[in-house]
Amino acid sequence: MFKIHSFIAGLCAASLCTAMITAHAEEDGVKRVEADTDSVRPLGRTYFMDDTLWLPNSASGVEFTASGSKAAFELTDQGDPSRIGIFVNGELREDKILEDYISTVEVELDPGENTVRFIKLSEAQYSTLGIDTIVLDKDAKIAPTKPKQRKLEFVGDSITCGYGVDMPMKDPVTGEYNKFSTDSEDVTKTYAYLTAEYFDADINIISASGYGVYCGYSGKLENTLTNWYERYSVDVFDPYYFSDGTSLEETNWDFSLYQPDCVVVNLGTNDWLYLKNHDNDAAFEASYNTLLTEVRQNNPNAVIICTVGLMGDELFDNIENAVNAYKEQTADEKIYTIKLNVIDPLSEGEAISGHPTEVSNRRAAETELIPFLENIMNWQELPEEPAQDTIAVVDEIITDEEVTDEDLTDEIEKTATLEEDISNSIPETVEIISSENQNSDEDSLKPDSLAFKILMGMAVFTVFGGIILLAKLRK
Repeated sequence: MFKIHSFIAGLCAASLCTAMITAHAEEDGVKRVEADTDSVRPLGRTYFMDDTLWLPNSASGVEFTASGSKAAFELTDQGDPSRIGIFVNGELREDKILEDYISTVEVELDPGENTVRFIKLSEAQYSTLGIDTIVLDKDAKIAPTKPKQRKLEFVGDSITCGYGVDMPMKDPVTGEYNKFSTDSEDVTKTYAYLTAEYFDADINIISASGYGVYCGYSGKLENTLTNWYERYSVDVFDPYYFSDGTSLEETNWDFSLYQPDCVVVNLGTNDWLYLKNHDNDAAFEASYNTLLTEVRQNNPNAVIICTVGLMGDELFDNIENAVNAYKEQTADEKIYTIKLNVIDPLSEGEAISGHPTEVSNRRAAETELIPFLENIMNWQELPEEPAQDTIAVVDEIITDEEVTDEDLTDEIEKTATLEEDISNSIPETVEIISSENQNSDEDSLKPDSLAFKILMGMAVFTVFGGIILLAKLRK
């Protein structure tokens, strides 16, 4: 019986794989696929246009499962060099600055199925990155990963981007101040990314260095997330224009694509750099109210957490004032505030321009934001996924009633009956397949052929019955 089941399942799997493989372009012994939702799961505010998936923001990218020996990414990079990271099965395999407008980056895969994550490590305003094609072995399989159970969104400034996190404020040899470049920016070392990793949550980031709520650090009123929150991207220094003449910063983000459980707003540091010399607290609080309105309208069910700190917490009282006023106006009780402790330069060091190091970011995540979220969201670390997903699902379907010896006897008898029915149907099935083979060898196992439908039905019915029996035996 089990040999019959394996034979049928193998035929069905082979047919399905053949159909899937021919849906992608094959040339020169490789498979080339676009980074669309048939092949990958987009991460963050990504935009598919002109046969390319565009990644503007920090931590935006793709994730997928793939087999084969390697995976290569053919890329287009507009603006300053983007920094990218490629993870294979949770391990960072490639950390690279893209020096050219057109480039290809390749990573080796492990035997069997791999989980591949490609993300942009640098921020939106310096560059726009596009994945044109993913190249795999000719016979490799590729599929999107499943979304995480939890979803976080972060709205922030340079702290959330990881500005200069990989370089100390001063050169340890010369004592001169280091200057920022995108090769010193890494979002995976920020409090935001570390928090999402802890909770095994998806993360969506929109942030930009120098941006605020009321104004940017230089006082520019346009450099605020209040102005850009509803777009795919903030204003880019050297924007990429699509074939229809539009750009990401001109395009509204579709919030239905990602509804977070919690939105964390970490803004106010750049506002203070201007407002400390200009008495305009009322304007800041009014702008904060506007931003809260935008966040709530687009994320009606999310918890909103408002914070500031690390590089200064001077406007925290004003943030609390704005939040309390908004809650009184709207009766919205799903908004909270938390002040993050500022950097301790002696014990934590300072990155470029006094920004937080990875040490400061980790402290803010692990000792402040994560415990706060655990309490507010009633979240704990998720247990590891069960190794046998199908069996786990069936376990949930089957009731917790005790399985008696009589029940098992019935199941065994049903399985024996199933075996006899399948055995009796084999000659007829073979006869049908033989008949179809005489008519057309090429068409005999196409998805619309009678033989394929019979084999598929038998395989599904047999496998599912076996899973149910196995799950009951495990009880």
